[in-house]
Amino acid sequence: MKKTLLLLLTLLLFLIPYTVNGKDNTMIYIDYPQVNEEKTNTLKIQGWYLTTESNTKLEVYVDEEKIEGIERVERKGIFDIIKDYGDSSTNEKPGYYKEINIENYNYGNHKLKINVLDKDNQIIKTEER
Repeated sequence: MKKTLLLLLTLLLFLIPYTVNGKDNTMIYIDYPQVNEEKTNTLKIQGWYLTTESNTKLEVYVDEEKIEGIERVERKGIFDIIKDYGDSSTNEKPGYYKEINIENYNYGNHKLKINVLDKDNQIIKTEER
């Protein structure tokens, strides 16, 4: 009984700072590509993320290959629609956009992964499609 209680208290000590720091208040949305989108020579990667964390970074991977040069863009009106995930002080440009050449990709399913990293380069949230 004492071991179970000690384990429970230890877990709570680790979970409380995580929630207080707001690391669970991050939302990622992928606009493009759509599921089962027809293959062309160009893949459009577009979406947005909101977070209560300051100084975050975005990483994008296609089939575990990091995609460089992701453009951060404004998404006007997003703060009017989505609440509790920060504001313009933590999300200056919540949108992201990139077109990549996929001529050399094989036909079939591929995985897109979006990571939001905190100021210490730790993953806060991941979204995959």
